[in-house]
Amino acid sequence: MVYWAALQNQERFRELAAVIGFGPADEALLSKVRPLVEPGFGAMTAELLEVLLNHPPMAPLLNGASGEDARQRLQVWVEGIFSGRYDAEWIAGRTALGKHLFHAKLRLGELVSATSALRVRVEGLLRHATVRAGWSDHEQQQAIAALDEILDLELALILEGYTGSIR
Repeated sequence: MVYWAALQNQERFRELAAVIGFGPADEALLSKVRPLVEPGFGAMTAELLEVLLNHPPMAPLLNGASGEDARQRLQVWVEGIFSGRYDAEWIAGRTALGKHLFHAKLRLGELVSATSALRVRVEGLLRHATVRAGWSDHEQQQAIAALDEILDLELALILEGYTGSIR
């Protein structure tokens, strides 16, 4: 049963990815940019954690974690965005997060706001890192487009887990 669900989730991810045009080139690009953005993960996740902690309705996102444990969980989440590997384990983690947030009674408005807060910070980190590395405007735009696509796919999977559309 678990294998079947993982297979269905991967198929669903591929369907969604095809709609927006996310493919192997995007995966490779996000993997390529990771060493450039990785040094900023700590500060960026600390800033994001502060935003979440200052808005109590966002608490379910932290799953009971606080302090350094919560920051490390956020950092692992961000690292997954730049992994370049969006396999059954990655997909299951995103849908499981959606299920958890539903049961924790996080409202959809908070979920979307939190992912927006993440997007703004991760895009800023990517822009800064690629400028520092001397990437052309075109290369930066390609990287940002790939990032936007994976973040949209991630949110789609979280929402499908939240609503029970994906098991």
